[in-house]
Amino acid sequence: MIMEMELCKGEIQAYCADISDRSLALIRSALPLKSVSIVLNDVELITHNQEQYNCLDRIIDEAMTNFTNYYYAAGENYSEHPYHNVILNEGEELKDYHKNYFENNPIFKVKYEKLSDTTTKTLFSIKDKDKCIQALDEYCFRYGCDEVVNDEVSLLTCEAQDKQLYNLLTENDYNLNNFVVNDFKYIKALCYNEYLDKLDIVSIDFDFSEENKLICKCIISADKFVKEFRKDATVRDVNTESQKPIKEESANKMVAKLTDIEKQVISARAYLEEHSGKLRVTYNDIADFLTNNRIYSITENNIKQKVSSIYAKLNIQDLGTAVVLLRDANGLTEYNNVKV
Repeated sequence: MIMEMELCKGEIQAYCADISDRSLALIRSALPLKSVSIVLNDVELITHNQEQYNCLDRIIDEAMTNFTNYYYAAGENYSEHPYHNVILNEGEELKDYHKNYFENNPIFKVKYEKLSDTTTKTLFSIKDKDKCIQALDEYCFRYGCDEVVNDEVSLLTCEAQDKQLYNLLTENDYNLNNFVVNDFKYIKALCYNEYLDKLDIVSIDFDFSEENKLICKCIISADKFVKEFRKDATVRDVNTESQKPIKEESANKMVAKLTDIEKQVISARAYLEEHSGKLRVTYNDIADFLTNNRIYSITENNIKQKVSSIYAKLNIQDLGTAVVLLRDANGLTEYNNVKV
């Protein structure tokens, strides 16, 4: 008996899984920038040994399979799937689900050229920009709803990854209109907030370093993201005010480990963030504030040492979290008659 199988959208969506940071970075590096909407960026990569080749092969495999699923899951694209309306004999099941993704991928094309026994040139490119953007938008939408799954890795929530990015952008005095991000772990938050039009990816480079490691250099413009994240964080603080008695007990135990000067550093960060009008409060700003107001004579390098101690004692990775903990414990210093 021969039957016609109707591959529905829900079945395709079930195949949508996580995209690794490196695969997502490769895909985004091949997409055109917003300012040059027509030009696609062919990504040429030279692998000099088998280790590099295998690493790149896994990354491309993810793009061709997991990421391509998001194109077929978007809108009515499921009707274009190679297994839509497939004819099966009774008792047969779908096999080699992703096979046609390599033979005739709707989004990507890959070309290999052997340069020597150990060296291979790989050209990764996008053959249909609109389909790639549809897939990326679908991925970002699911990521924003925390619906992206990975059976091997416990994924951070979208909010947690946004906070990581915010902490990176505000930790030091950088130019947010020309900010360089070198760590792959931020790529999901970057793509998601670009999807929301909260930041712009100005340029992105994906390659192997001289040390045989994959690198990603991403230059962004993120003023809008920082402003909106800070505004949203203020709203969250107000909405969680009813939980304060519970927070106080836990926070009190944690901040009891801090010295007076460490509490002053945290308090100064909180005060300057609210009153200085700056998007980014730097270590130097904190040092100047405490020294100029004769609260505590301290240098920028001393601030860095104190911050490292705060992180270790509270088991955190950013001063923003320290501010929240100290506030919850009613431990923030109230400054009067001070100069900003």
